[in-house]
Amino acid sequence: MRVRLIFSLKNKGSYLPFHHQYILAQFLKGLIVKGGREEFFNYNFFNFSGLKGQTKVSRSGLHYYSSLVTLVLSSQSEDFMDYLLEQVFATPKIELGNLILSPEYTELEVEPELETSNKFVCISPLVLITPAFNEEIGKRFISPDSDEFSDLLYESTLTRMERSGWYTPEQMESFYKFQVVPDMVYVNKLKEQQKKEEEIEKKKNEEEAERQEQFKKIDAETAANIEAEPVTIDHSGRVREIKITEIGYT
Repeated sequence: MRVRLIFSLKNKGSYLPFHHQYILAQFLKGLIVKGGREEFFNYNFFNFSGLKGQTKVSRSGLHYYSSLVTLVLSSQSEDFMDYLLEQVFATPKIELGNLILSPEYTELEVEPELETSNKFVCISPLVLITPAFNEEIGKRFISPDSDEFSDLLYESTLTRMERSGWYTPEQMESFYKFQVVPDMVYVNKLKEQQKKEEEIEKKKNEEEAERQEQFKKIDAETAANIEAEPVTIDHSGRVREIKITEIGYT
């Protein structure tokens, strides 16, 4: 089941970071817990897209300029989807990063017909190994064009399918044809995009460092130009004269 969730954007020009999947995940997790149905607190058999709309890139991230933005949710459990959407529409004002959103309506997506060979686009990194505390093996990068990548993804996928309880042992045994072939044109395109984002971030940091240096220089020049003379006090104990040279006060 796939549902497109449409929000109205209340503050056009506001932005999200380039990598905002974590923000969306925290938002959805918060709604799931907020609803109070404990059977869904640790439910993770669902997916979601990135936030789509008319955007422009800046140093801060993606600025949204369209009146409406959309988010696609997907799950095999209709009960879970109904529950999650109910929580979304029970929240009239939603803040994601700098965006202020309001849920408007939903549209049921047409599910694609899967064939023997299919193309999938990942919107965030695939975690093939569950990382353990202070363990390097779960943090290493595995090239998508390697056999190890395909094997680990197969094991991870089959493990989740078995845990779901949706398939019989006979069906599980039939899922033996599995191979992942990366689209290197798309991978290289992402690499180029990442380089541009890194250059933007680098330039932003350099400009900030330059501003800090300018502030330090101004502070140093101000301290050097201000030379205060001793305060003169008359016999009554009152301050009679304060003179600060090069500023114009006497």
